[in-house]
Amino acid sequence: MHRILRIHSHLSQNSNPRQQYLLSDAEMTALYENDRSEAADAVITAALAVLEQYVCLLMSLRENGSEVQHECTHPPFVFVSKMVPGSTVGKHFRHMLDHFRLLISGVPTLLKSHGKDIESVGSIGGSGNAHADPSNLWLVDYDIRERNVPIERDIDQALKELRAIQDSLSVFPHSLFDHPVMVRVAVHEGHDVDVPLPSTFGRELWFAVHHATHHAALIRVICLEQNIQVAPEFGIAPSTLRATRRDMLGLGRG
Repeated sequence: MHRILRIHSHLSQNSNPRQQYLLSDAEMTALYENDRSEAADAVITAALAVLEQYVCLLMSLRENGSEVQHECTHPPFVFVSKMVPGSTVGKHFRHMLDHFRLLISGVPTLLKSHGKDIESVGSIGGSGNAHADPSNLWLVDYDIRERNVPIERDIDQALKELRAIQDSLSVFPHSLFDHPVMVRVAVHEGHDVDVPLPSTFGRELWFAVHHATHHAALIRVICLEQNIQVAPEFGIAPSTLRATRRDMLGLGRG
């Protein structure tokens, strides 16, 4: 929408009808770079915000987990749900965080192979074509997950890992946002060969945010099953929150 408004503003200021719909290469580049920066800001901010919701949740569960059961120091974190059979908050948390971790873990290999620091990574494979140089490929496989690990059972360890992901995202340069990513996916149990799907870091980061919100909704159920209250916005999609706010203001959903 911002880009459309800026283009409209440019066109309305152009008095020559024949030139009205023509933008120079420099103008198009400026519009693209500005939009790219805004998009990167928005998605990274959203990622940090949803992860901070998880920080608040874990701290709340730690306060509710003063009892000791077996070897687990925080029972609400490892309570096995009946409403979401076999699930625990810890398992959903680990699964959620794995997606951020596996996406970000491709960066060090990419940088090391080119001898680049993080600020210059955006210039790698500047054509935007992931196939131009195989060594430029940023490979992501969300199915390489570790199960039954400490962050599923120990809130302090979970918080430590969560903060590490937040720290990594907070220093990501915008130049990474459009960097090509190749995602390897298992499309069906009967299909033995994984399918490669081209994407970008920005698109995959937004997927991780959306995925985190989905699992927050399931965690919300498990918490309520234990009579533990969670923040009103936890597990609620941004579009739902926006629509609810518009309804409250009497603005409708248009």
